[in-house]
Amino acid sequence: MLTHGHFDHVGGLVDLVKEWEVPVYAHSLEFPYLTGKKSLS
Repeated sequence: MLTHGHFDHVGGLVDLVKEWEVPVYAHSLEFPYLTGKKSLS
């Protein structure tokens, strides 16, 4: 289970989604961080 978009929580997310073809649900405010459009620093 992912609880939030911190890099240490979602490091393998892309690989898991590709391998298992599963949806990922996130709050709309988290998307810029999950997609790399915004940085947490």
